Amino acid sequence: MFFTIFYFVLIGFFLGIFTGLVPGIHPNAVALLVSSMFIENPFLTSVLILSMAVTHTFLDFIPSMVMGVPDPDTALSVLPGHRLLLEGAGYEALYLTVIGGIVSMIIIILLLPPLAFSLGSVFWIIEKNIQWILIAIVTFMFLKDRNVRSILIFLASGIIGLMTINGNVFGNNVLFPMLTGMFGVSSIVYSLFKNVKIPAQSISTGIFEGKKLLFGGLVGTLSGILVGLLPGVGAAQATFLSQQVLRSKSERGFLVAIGGVNTTVAIMSIVSLFLVGKTRTGVGKIISEITEMNMTNMLIMLAVIIFVVGIASVSTLYLGRIIYRNIDKISYRKMNFFTLIVLSALVLYLNGGYGLLLMVVSGFIGLTTILLGVRRSYLMGCLILPTILFFL
Repeated sequence: MFFTIFYFVLIGFFLGIFTGLVPGIHPNAVALLVSSMFIENPFLTSVLILSMAVTHTFLDFIPSMVMGVPDPDTALSVLPGHRLLLEGAGYEALYLTVIGGIVSMIIIILLLPPLAFSLGSVFWIIEKNIQWILIAIVTFMFLKDRNVRSILIFLASGIIGLMTINGNVFGNNVLFPMLTGMFGVSSIVYSLFKNVKIPAQSISTGIFEGKKLLFGGLVGTLSGILVGLLPGVGAAQATFLSQQVLRSKSERGFLVAIGGVNTTVAIMSIVSLFLVGKTRTGVGKIISEITEMNMTNMLIMLAVIIFVVGIASVSTLYLGRIIYRNIDKISYRKMNFFTLIVLSALVLYLNGGYGLLLMVVSGFIGLTTILLGVRRSYLMGCLILPTILFFL
């Protein structure tokens, strides 16, 4: 049985490398496909899906920071990651996200005992007051920034979200073109207009104090828990809120935090499934539909998570080292053009002409956000506003 589980873990690991490195391929879509292929053994299927999801949380920072094509959950890493990339410290930025994932995994596992006693009550309170909690979060962000442009961007993205998610104007499965436009296409177009050139990269990790790494990991863990509990709240808003509470504004510390968010969310999807029978993630929902989460399965999956975090972190740094060593030899402009064509083709294939139109409109809003200097977390209004109105 051990070797069989190990075999499925490895399959999931390599699938996670694929979904992490290829822009536009989300693990939820692959998880749905995998669940239909290996349904004869539901638990092993779940192990494979979990392994893929955890691996993805490490690898997807490479295209996020190199090409400006993030998964929605890594969108906020684009700007600080690019800044370090343009300083020749892109590998250091990647290293910090990897460390964040490792540190957050350790912290969340240590927090499992208190979570076991409190998570059920917390879930119940949130379910009864989701709309008011989201309104409070958005209000806090507005009051913190005190910027009318932030409100306009939030409303513009929220209206697009209402038209697509609730209004069904652009058809079904609209999250991919909408979020790709807002976060990915906008970054690529901005880079093309600025004619960005990537300097040679230093393959070093820099010097970052252990206390700051631990603190960043703590921010990432708290942010991941928020993402795992609140619908519509992404890594961007959660990390911003955690930073304000913990009074952390370090750019490198921020990369450690954002690196820990997705790993925490992956763990929380399994923990919450076991403790309260509910989960907020797509992968968690797929696993819940095919596998009974008892104590034995829970412990095996935690062991899988620890193992996969280890091999995924090493693989991310290894692949990142190869990419960053050679990135200055590649035409960044051509790479961005190629990525833009690939994303457009994917959207056209998956969502048709309406999806392509949605990507263009969303991309315009995202580009406007960059040009106005507004925090990109307000673009998540496309998910938060529909969620608030739905529960109201």
